[in-house]
Amino acid sequence: MKRLDATAKQHKAAADRANQLRAQLASLADVGERNALEAADDDAATAAQRSANREHDLDTSYRALAEQIPVLRGAAEQAAESSLLRADAHERQTRAKHQAATYASSWPRAAATDTPPPRTPSFRLSSTAPRPRSVAAPRYTRTPTPCGCSKAGSPRNSRSSTS
Repeated sequence: MKRLDATAKQHKAAADRANQLRAQLASLADVGERNALEAADDDAATAAQRSANREHDLDTSYRALAEQIPVLRGAAEQAAESSLLRADAHERQTRAKHQAATYASSWPRAAATDTPPPRTPSFRLSSTAPRPRSVAAPRYTRTPTPCGCSKAGSPRNSRSSTS
C-alpha cells in the first residue's frame, strides 16, 4: 500500500507538470499575428535607439560641463578677490571722506583762533637729502646794468649789450 501511495504521488506530480507544460505551450501559440509581433519589435528597437542616443547626448554634455568646472572655479576665486579689493577700496574711501569731514569741521574753529589745523604726519625728504633741482625756465631778477641802474626783467646771468 505504501508503495501504491508513493507511485500515486509520483503520477500526480508528473500530471501537474504536464498540465503546466500544456498551458505554456498554449500561451506561446497564442501570442498573436506575426505582423503585430514585428511591429512591436520595431517599436522596441526604436525606443532602445532613442534611449542610447539620449544617453550619449547626456554623456557629452556631462563631459563638457566637467571641463568647465576648473575655469568656473578660477572665475569664482577671481570674483571673490575682486570683491575683497572693492570692499577694501570702499573702506579707504569712507575713511578718507570721514577724515576730510573732520578736517573741514575743525578748520573754522582754527581760523577763529588763528591757529592752523592740526597737522598729520606726512612723508618728507630728510633735511640731509639734496633737494631736486628744477630745470624750469631761467628766473628773472633785477641785475645791474653797465650804467649802474637796475634793469627789471633781465635774465640772471645775462649781460646787457650797450653800443
